[in-house]
Amino acid sequence: MTILVVAESKINLAAWTGKEGHGAVIVFQEPTSRVVRYSLCSNTTMPSIPTGDDDENYIKPPVDHPPRQGTSISGSHWKGNETGKDGVFIFYQEDSGRLVGTKHSCHPANGLYEQTPIETLNFVVFNDLWPLHSEDTEIETLMQDYNLGDDLHIYRAFYRDTSGNIEQNRIDGQGATVRTHVSQLRPPNRALGVFVGARSEATIKGGVLSGFMVVSLVPHQLFRSTGAAMQISHFSESSLSMDIRTFPSPLPEPLASATNETAATEFMSLSGSFLNGGSKGQEDDGMLSQWGEDIEHIKISHRVGGGSRDDADEASVWYIGNDSNLYGVSLSGINQPSNRGALQWMKIPREEESKWPRAHLYHHDLSLVTTPSDDDLKIFYVSYCCNIVQLHYANGEWEDARAITTGPIKGCETKSSTEIPWLWIGIGIGAGALVLLAIVLVLWCSCRRRSRGKKETSMNQVVVSFPADPKGRK
Repeated sequence: MTILVVAESKINLAAWTGKEGHGAVIVFQEPTSRVVRYSLCSNTTMPSIPTGDDDENYIKPPVDHPPRQGTSISGSHWKGNETGKDGVFIFYQEDSGRLVGTKHSCHPANGLYEQTPIETLNFVVFNDLWPLHSEDTEIETLMQDYNLGDDLHIYRAFYRDTSGNIEQNRIDGQGATVRTHVSQLRPPNRALGVFVGARSEATIKGGVLSGFMVVSLVPHQLFRSTGAAMQISHFSESSLSMDIRTFPSPLPEPLASATNETAATEFMSLSGSFLNGGSKGQEDDGMLSQWGEDIEHIKISHRVGGGSRDDADEASVWYIGNDSNLYGVSLSGINQPSNRGALQWMKIPREEESKWPRAHLYHHDLSLVTTPSDDDLKIFYVSYCCNIVQLHYANGEWEDARAITTGPIKGCETKSSTEIPWLWIGIGIGAGALVLLAIVLVLWCSCRRRSRGKKETSMNQVVVSFPADPKGRK
């Protein structure tokens, strides 16, 4: 395997539901190379990602279109309706800033993804789309299957372009694209806003695709006061037109009541009015514990009750804090009319480290996989020991975390946010103990010398005080 070695960058990873709605597909880029690895497709229950130099579980892009180092990655599962094959469609950003799509089919015998025949789609460089922002954008893709053939899967790629706008791009299985400028999803301050995620489910009725879409935005410095971080919007699509309706941003309350003009639209905002991070220096007192301006990666989940978007009842926001711990907040009862205007975000109680292990000090990206109709959530991120771990919530409780990489990620330094401080604390305690021991030893030796000196002086004085000749007394 030929690797272009570059300086270390942060590990970006993506996860989505695997074949037949089971398991998960995990994709990430090694921090010191351009290699993009994926989990084996032969395992539908517990993901497994080989990380050895001789392992072949990585995508093989054209030489002239390699992934940009540090690229955001996204993708989706697909299933051939005629052939029955399973595969993945992976999106990444190349050095020029263009979006690149690559389609692979699963080889169940060895768990590797094979490139599909060139007549369907191998690699597509979307030259007709606006370039991605080169520094801080996230790529998020949604897949709606029209169920009309192996190559008629419809994808939507969302990302932030070089102008700071959020672009929504409709891409079919042949690589044809329709670009839609989504002005409604523009952050309050485009220079600070970062697009961080999207989720969607849709149905087709009368030839019209419609459903609800969850989009997450974080204007870093404006988050606590004016920023909208999550919104649920209704969308409908007929032919090549796209209609997205949302409430204005931001809102003074968590959930706005529907109006006549937007009767099918739901909107939620995450703002400082009810997610106060605490006063400066006391971030743990507020809802967003260990939230800082340098937090770039948050992800959202939206659980659906009864298998219908109209029954959606819970949303949650997850992020890695400045202390490398996992944090989450949730909002329940979204679609209960009696709760409108009275919903409150709640902290999700932290679990013990065996279930929520500490994340890596430097690599803070995370990804979520949800089973919409069930109470099931999987969270993936890089742990302090450089393994990708899976956190699994099912049947009302968290299972013990499990490593899904066969070894540490190549190029990842095994450091946690506690190792270095505790190392220095240990060194300090040890040095302090040695100093105290030395002081005690010196004092003890000094006391012994003084005691010995006094004893000798006293004996000398006694001898001198005796009369020289006792018989001389009368």
